[in-house]
Amino acid sequence: MAPRVCTNAELVELFRIWLARKYPYSSTRLHYASDARLFRAQVARPAHEVRVRDVDKYVQDRLASGQKPATVNRRLATLRTFYEWLSFERDMPLKPPVVPRHHFMRVGKRLPRDVRDADLEKLFGAIGSVRDRAMFALMLRCGLRIGEIHALSLQDIVAPANHSASTLARLHVFGKGNKERIAYLSAQARSWRLALGRMVPRTLSAS
Repeated sequence: MAPRVCTNAELVELFRIWLARKYPYSSTRLHYASDARLFRAQVARPAHEVRVRDVDKYVQDRLASGQKPATVNRRLATLRTFYEWLSFERDMPLKPPVVPRHHFMRVGKRLPRDVRDADLEKLFGAIGSVRDRAMFALMLRCGLRIGEIHALSLQDIVAPANHSASTLARLHVFGKGNKERIAYLSAQARSWRLALGRMVPRTLSAS
């Protein structure tokens, strides 16, 4: 008896489980799973029947809905990953209907704009919690992501033995993909070290 063919919904769920195993510490698994569900909701054909023209229409519809080219490119990357997964994990060697030179769009890169000091004063003036001010200061002055702030622990903070103005505290940050990097408390963020201690109490003794 031939094995039962999975439905689109079942394949998407199996793909989500595989993503959770492959990217356990990254938001990639969440975005890719959502992208896969969105595509299957719009294109109801079985995976082996999806054609380039189906992806053409999908891209046109996404752009028409107001999504940016960068977002559409990520959804296309999800679709390519989905077909690679079908080939290697599900033994379904199908040709991906996504053609990079045809479907992917060029996206210009822009430098981020500086936030005006007056706007920063309004922002911090609206934050009543000292702890929350410290969290926003770390994101603003040290470049930490929300997930990196959430993952901070006592062992990640290294306070300097020398408290001179030129000596900065270090943060061991675990970012996307569970990759470790070092961030330094800037001179502007030094005044928040006491507040940072409210998030991680033992730093109070080192401040």
